[in-house]
Amino acid sequence: AIWDYDFALTYTIELTETSLEVSLSVKNTGLKDFEFTTCLHTYFRTNDISKLTVTGLQGTKFLDKVDGRKKKTDPHESISVPVAAEETGRGTAGFCDRVYMQPPRTVILKDEHTKMCITHSEAYRDTVLY
Repeated sequence: AIWDYDFALTYTIELTETSLEVSLSVKNTGLKDFEFTTCLHTYFRTNDISKLTVTGLQGTKFLDKVDGRKKKTDPHESISVPVAAEETGRGTAGFCDRVYMQPPRTVILKDEHTKMCITHSEAYRDTVLY
């Protein structure tokens, strides 16, 4: 077997008129302990990336994968993807790839039409801004 452990995985999506809730739960149903990691990739549509801001990551340490995987701390109260790209001086404008380590539970995405509060479980130890 590729994965020699017994487990149950539940992926739940709840959609209402004003919200989207996604949850992932893993339960060890066997006798052997195991460790695992997951990646929940969420993609949000925006009409203009230059108008998108991310708030809530100020003071959070991150790994800047565009700038040689340097470890940094985000000094900004609110950041945008173009600003993040300009700080490194590398890559194309509007591109960033950051792994925020131990981020706050809630991050806010906002563009000219929409504001989204994204809350994650404390079990997830990082957030990626890509």
